[in-house]
Amino acid sequence: MRIFFKKYYSIGIIIAVVIGLIMWIQYNYFIESIKTEVENTLDSRLDYMASKIDGHIQRNQKALEAVESFILLESDEEKILNFMQALMRINPTFQSIYFGTPENEMMNGSGFIPPASFDLRTRPWYIAALNENKHIITRPYLNASKDNWIVTLAKPVYDEQNRLIGVVAGDSLLQSTLDSLEKQKISDRGYTFLLDSNHSVMLHPEYEIMTGIILSLSDLSMDLSIELLNNRNGIIFTSLDGVEGYMGWRTFDDSGWVIGSFAPMSDFVNQRLQKMTIFLIAALSTILILLIIFVLQKKYVINPIKDLDDDIQKISAVKNITYRLPIRLGDPFFELRITANMVLEKTEDYFKEMTKNQKALKGANKDLYATLKQLTAVEEELRSQNEELILNKQALEVSERKNRAIVEVLPDIIFILNDDGVFLDCLVNQDDQLYVKREHFISKSISEVMPEPIIAMSTHAIDQAIATGELQRFEYELEIEGKLNYYEMRMIKFMDQGVLSIVRDITEQKLNQIRIEKLSYHDQLTGLYNRRFYEEEQRRLDVPRNLPLSVMMLDVNGLKLTNDAFGHFAGDQLLLHVTKVIKEHCRLDDIIARIGGDEFIVLLPKTDITEAKKIADRIRKGTVAQKMDNVVISVSIGCASKTSEEQSVSDIFIRAEDQMYREKLTESQSMRNKTIQVIIKTLNEKSSREKVHSDQVAKLCNKIGKAMYLDDQTLSELVTAGQLHDIGKIAIRDEILNKSGRLTDQEYEEVKKHSESGYLILKSVDAYSSLAEDILSHHERWDGQGYPRGLKTTEIPLIARIISVADAYEAMISQSLYKATYNHKEARAELRKYAGTQFDPEIVRIFLEQNIGL
Repeated sequence: MRIFFKKYYSIGIIIAVVIGLIMWIQYNYFIESIKTEVENTLDSRLDYMASKIDGHIQRNQKALEAVESFILLESDEEKILNFMQALMRINPTFQSIYFGTPENEMMNGSGFIPPASFDLRTRPWYIAALNENKHIITRPYLNASKDNWIVTLAKPVYDEQNRLIGVVAGDSLLQSTLDSLEKQKISDRGYTFLLDSNHSVMLHPEYEIMTGIILSLSDLSMDLSIELLNNRNGIIFTSLDGVEGYMGWRTFDDSGWVIGSFAPMSDFVNQRLQKMTIFLIAALSTILILLIIFVLQKKYVINPIKDLDDDIQKISAVKNITYRLPIRLGDPFFELRITANMVLEKTEDYFKEMTKNQKALKGANKDLYATLKQLTAVEEELRSQNEELILNKQALEVSERKNRAIVEVLPDIIFILNDDGVFLDCLVNQDDQLYVKREHFISKSISEVMPEPIIAMSTHAIDQAIATGELQRFEYELEIEGKLNYYEMRMIKFMDQGVLSIVRDITEQKLNQIRIEKLSYHDQLTGLYNRRFYEEEQRRLDVPRNLPLSVMMLDVNGLKLTNDAFGHFAGDQLLLHVTKVIKEHCRLDDIIARIGGDEFIVLLPKTDITEAKKIADRIRKGTVAQKMDNVVISVSIGCASKTSEEQSVSDIFIRAEDQMYREKLTESQSMRNKTIQVIIKTLNEKSSREKVHSDQVAKLCNKIGKAMYLDDQTLSELVTAGQLHDIGKIAIRDEILNKSGRLTDQEYEEVKKHSESGYLILKSVDAYSSLAEDILSHHERWDGQGYPRGLKTTEIPLIARIISVADAYEAMISQSLYKATYNHKEARAELRKYAGTQFDPEIVRIFLEQNIGL
């Protein structure tokens, strides 16, 4: 106990020293901190007031979001109005909550019904919400009765497809927030005021704002007005209405409002003097009180504790179980001593009771021994019964395994239901086959688990199965994790008032059936309807209510030319591009079908010839605007309309087809000419060597033709053929065309096809069709060993024979990726050598005698 008292006195001294030190530090800190007290207090007060207004706005915005969510979930107008009115009762700051649609329809929770001339779409809150596409807050304004400030909060509402449904808005009273702000002031003569985004006074204790006459901050202080324009937040020393003090303000991000607080400096000077006096008095009083407490504590606490400790040391359950603590009147631990003595008395009683209980326990042990013998006999009987139960359980497990094996073999789900449609049991080999988890539907009815259409079918099947005892069967659909699955359910009566249901997943069979049906009515390449579907739709749509019924025939210009020049993949891409354009410019109700290789047809119900031609013009422009590498895209279109019931759709079809073919006569040739130019350009881009080669061959052909005195027309055809003789190389792969080494046999066979490709390309264009035979034959030999047809001597067209000489000579003297280069002398020797075998000898003679190519 001496250690306790020593610690007690030490702590007392330490406390006295610490208190003195703290007072000294506090005094110095007080002197320094009083200078910044005003700014800190202003800062925290402004934060509090700003959070109050922000909280007011956010609560109202949450209320509007709740209305938005309810509108998206519920279409019943009465329920929506009830929901708005419930929110207004919960949040009395709302004067009204309402919802306006783009069709100028309004639902208003306050019961307000707008006049016929009222157009909510012109209201500032409606326009601002759509422009901002988020929560907006209007400028504050007085309500109709001129007794409350209100603001309108609004937000646009969109559905899941991001389509505008309308704008939800609410008129919120500012009065409750303004009332609380009027109470917030930093000092006796300080005050708080609120400005709108234009720095017009909304609330000021010195001015009556409810008159509707709004003052500007510049009317109160021009310097402060300039300061607020330059800084969104701040604290400055300024003068308002002739009073100097600290002015602090905060600007709200969303609304642009400004909350300000002013504290006169004189209040803090007086307060500082008062605090200084109070501090000194408190310091002296504290020291005096501590001394008095210390003296009194020693007399009335420490000394009695010491006496109590001495008395407690005398307690001993072994030496004297009857000892009690002395009781002294006036002792501060009087009640504690009495309580301790009561505990000692209880302890004595427990001790005596324990002695007595020991004797009783000895007698109880004898009774327990006898009971143990009886329990041993009972245990033996229970063991025998347990062994019998184990045998029964094993037999049950064998039966259960058999049933489980049967279920696992079957790809089905087995349900047992009662006559009320409640699921009693479920057997399934994989839980992921279930629509919902097993625990979510066992002991629940079909109506609680399944979608509405399935409920009706299942309930009917259960009733029929129980009533008739016959097998019931139906199919249904379920969407699971975004995928549509198909099922077949079979039901049979089970026991007296229940059914056994087997559910099988038939998704794969159903999808195959749908796929087969789609293939029978759709074009495989474009996905459009085919001729079979078109003919059925034509019969279906040929009714009076669809008049006028227009037919549009479309033909893709140059499809065969594209296939020949760029391959069938390019032709398929051309058809897909045209399909895309047609679908973009036709309506959802129009029937679009591909009825031939390059032919499409569109049925346009309730469409006259003028509108049909407009659609056709848009399709023409759309195809021209499409870009597909180097392929020119264009279509020929014909339109006709059935305007009376007496007209035949077949006649309308023929008229549209005739018009299409008339357009195709001009459009197709123009398009093919363009395609030829594109092919030449593409070939030159693929290989710059080909352009030089074609130009040089054309020049040599021109010189040979003049030396042979050909007429002007034949000479012109010769030069053009020389320019186009290798146009078929457009179909040769780039890696072969630009290969640096020797060609393989397979690659050479591919190159040899270019004359046939060139023939097919030029044959389809009237302007060049006369040259097709020349291009096809320019690799034939005089001795019949050439390709592709093995023609000989004069069977080979003259122009082809001339091109053969010019082509060979130019190839020998020019740089080549896979041949050695000849000089002019060597090349001329080669011509002379193969004259009469590879080349026409007469043409070679003229070429050599006229020194052509030198």
